[in-house]
Amino acid sequence: MARKSKKEAENTRNTLYQISLELFIKKGYNNTTIDDICKKAGVTKGAFYNHFKNKGEVIISSWKDLDEEVMRRVSSQNYQSNKEKLIALCKGMFDYVDENRREWTKVIYTLQINADQPSYMVSKERNIFIVYQEIVEKGQQEKEFRQDLDAEFIVHMILVYTRGIIFDWMLHSTEKLGEENMELLLPFFDTFDPKLERVTK
Repeated sequence: MARKSKKEAENTRNTLYQISLELFIKKGYNNTTIDDICKKAGVTKGAFYNHFKNKGEVIISSWKDLDEEVMRRVSSQNYQSNKEKLIALCKGMFDYVDENRREWTKVIYTLQINADQPSYMVSKERNIFIVYQEIVEKGQQEKEFRQDLDAEFIVHMILVYTRGIIFDWMLHSTEKLGEENMELLLPFFDTFDPKLERVTK
């Protein structure tokens, strides 16, 4: 049997990925089996395991794809400050889910809320969390961000706030994420201005 080309393998992975998400939201994550996914995709279980270790890895893969794409876009640009780069990363998340990924985002958020296992979405092992923390630490060293708050805590605040904006958008709007969403985001970063550092005795 001829070995599949890289493009064919990529197409198979994408098909399995999309069908998995569709079935997770339709039947529920726990009620969806790998057999269900393979049957609908028209592939063998071996094909599934060539791309994913288990169902949970499909979910983790979706977040890794988002992180990689957002970081790729942001890394290709130059920024005047660490704050500007952080805002670009947040906007990159908005742009990613805005590009016809509303349903994808709804599926992922729903699965993470209902998951029995810890959510990779909030994991400190996520690449994007690590990148955010590196930027914040650099900003603190350069006196751009307040130093009375731990860098990890600042990153946690930023990601909670960003996810909140996306979640609120899904609840209230059918329109694209727009300038009004960025207007909610930008003043938030003033929270980390060094002038707001708590005075300690």
